[in-house]
Amino acid sequence: MSDIFAKLVQIWNQIGRKTDSADPNGSLHAKVSDAKNSIGSSTDVASSTGSVHAKITDVKNSVGTSNDSANATGSLHAKVADVKGSIGNTNDTGNPTGSVHAKIVDVKSSLGNTGDAANASGTVHAKIVDLKSSLGNTGDAASSTGTAHAKLKDIKTSIGNIGDPASATGNLHQKVSQLQNSVNAIPTVTPQRPRKTLPINVTVGANQTNYTILNVSGTGRLLAIGLSVPANVTNVTIVADGTTITNAAPLGPAFTPSILAFNNVSGATTALAMIPFKNSLSITLSTNGNGSCTVTGAYELE
Repeated sequence: MSDIFAKLVQIWNQIGRKTDSADPNGSLHAKVSDAKNSIGSSTDVASSTGSVHAKITDVKNSVGTSNDSANATGSLHAKVADVKGSIGNTNDTGNPTGSVHAKIVDVKSSLGNTGDAANASGTVHAKIVDLKSSLGNTGDAASSTGTAHAKLKDIKTSIGNIGDPASATGNLHQKVSQLQNSVNAIPTVTPQRPRKTLPINVTVGANQTNYTILNVSGTGRLLAIGLSVPANVTNVTIVADGTTITNAAPLGPAFTPSILAFNNVSGATTALAMIPFKNSLSITLSTNGNGSCTVTGAYELE
């Protein structure tokens, strides 16, 4: 009997009393009170952290109703209405700043169709057709005013190839080859170095044979030569670079050959020589027994 009574007391304690305070770990009455508090009542104010009734009311407010006005920051119904307004309808007129449907219609209009005629200011399809027409084809004939392919072929023809023969009227390669040949044909010219002008003033006595008046090495030019008493001279020999320029007596108006033309002035005679030499110049003079002769003149020497 005592065991049955003990079990009854134990069950009684587990059930508890309806006055027990709400407690999720207490008696059945306490747990029921705790559960009731968690569920709350239909009058509970909406709250995302409140009772079940409060949370349901909060969710209902967030969802809203089907007649809520479109609003990107409003209830779910308001946001859906806002999205629907942004998407628009299939019959919306093309507009780059309108609804999604309007923008798609506008893009489609800009793209055009594959059958659009070539037009540089038309639809995308028309511009592509126009561009293709401007580019042309690889088989287009060379032309400076034709398609891009034709112009490229014309430029290539004008440029030519590396192996083309030289020509002053041909393609660029030919003209460059011709120019190169012309440049190569120009003789190498050694620039003239500065020169000094030197005098000639030598007196030769009577009865002299091949008396040396001048004998120089280097590059220069005999400018002029004069004889004070040409009647006393039997022979004047001028040799430039090993070549005899003249070898004769100045008894007439000129040497023989006439490369040196003397002018008789008051019994004396002078000649403007201008004989160039590269390596050497020599002048010799022979006189008779009548008397002496003074040789004057000038020459240049580098």
